[in-house]
Amino acid sequence: MIPGLSEWDSLKVSRIFYHEDAMKILNCPIALVHHDIKVFGWRVFHEAIPDGSKLQAANLDDGICRLHGTAEEICIHALRDCPHIREVLAFTHWDSRILNPSILSGKDWLNYILEFTDKNHFALLLTLLWNIWNRRNKLKHEETHLPPEVVHDYVKLILSDLKSALIQKPAPKAPKINCWKRPPYGSLKLNICCAWFETSRFATIGIIARDQYGLVVGGYTRPSRPFLKVLTLPLKTDENQSSLRTKLVVLFKG
Repeated sequence: MIPGLSEWDSLKVSRIFYHEDAMKILNCPIALVHHDIKVFGWRVFHEAIPDGSKLQAANLDDGICRLHGTAEEICIHALRDCPHIREVLAFTHWDSRILNPSILSGKDWLNYILEFTDKNHFALLLTLLWNIWNRRNKLKHEETHLPPEVVHDYVKLILSDLKSALIQKPAPKAPKINCWKRPPYGSLKLNICCAWFETSRFATIGIIARDQYGLVVGGYTRPSRPFLKVLTLPLKTDENQSSLRTKLVVLFKG
């Protein structure tokens, strides 16, 4: 990824991976989500948010949900099952399947949502849950109770901005560069390269053999005697007939 941006470094990806693998990577969308929301999603997935039950286990809280007043505050209650949270979710008109009461852990819940939600909408849902969690923290630490309408309006503004960014963002494209391709199964591919030194007038040839997995199975290099001169000729590539590269031709003495 490009530091500070939600996009792939397409040139680097294309240089590191084979063409077919690079295209698969570049076609994977990167959600436009703030770093804090990504961390929050990771914590929900690993049941690592500091809900009331965890604070109670550390003798830091009574473990009761501040919004509900009586129920034990575990992760899934704080983000889904509390009646006040369901009220916020109802305002935002999400798929009712996210309220499935049979799923009892944050990890299983997020995995279940991913089954019927694409990655971009999942990122938007994480944004909503992050704001729901912030609402809970404001009540707990600042004794500020934000009504569902306020949370809804704030989340709606964030979701609108994110959706616009997702719609306007063009899909990443792989740069048009020549990539080494593996040979067919059961065969080898030989690559040959030649270099020359103008001052000493010596040339060197190198050969490398790779199998269908791209693994090196052999190689050879040999310096040559002094040569008369070097010619460079244009050579069309196999992949793109309109693209030209240079072929080095060395003329030796005798």
